[in-house]
Amino acid sequence: HAILRTSFLWQGLETALQLVWHAAPAKIHVLDWRNEHDVDVQLNKLISSDLLQDFDFSQPSLARLTLIRLNEQKYQLLLTLHHILLDGWSQSRLLGELLQDYSEQELMPITVEYGDYIQWYTKRDSSATEHFWRNSLEPLDGASILAPRKTTDVGFNKIYLRWDEDKT
Repeated sequence: HAILRTSFLWQGLETALQLVWHAAPAKIHVLDWRNEHDVDVQLNKLISSDLLQDFDFSQPSLARLTLIRLNEQKYQLLLTLHHILLDGWSQSRLLGELLQDYSEQELMPITVEYGDYIQWYTKRDSSATEHFWRNSLEPLDGASILAPRKTTDVGFNKIYLRWDEDKT
């Protein structure tokens, strides 16, 4: 996907630029933890360390993959993406494609390239778009709640999924 070959330039520029490279090396770190003890503690340390690593926006890719071999049959995959690349829906699609590819399922062909979207986006009539949304949202009295609020959670949260062989 082109978005995974993206970098951004903004320092010293009047307008920020998004660059899509023809090729970009995947950042895959492979660890062998077959002889490690207390893997859950080690994994939590690795995740905490990974969350603190910065991304270099001037270089692709703004994603990191860490594959950890736990034993002869079991692996753990840590995927870290900067949120500037993908929204939640797109992250879900990407993860689904990774799992499809891993299980040797045929992937859906890419029918619209990222560059096509950018061309459409830059050529669209922004005043017409604003007019559409203002008219569509005008009947609302205020903010619309899309989902119930959780009053106990503050800040960000981590979500860990553990999939057994049947799910993968």
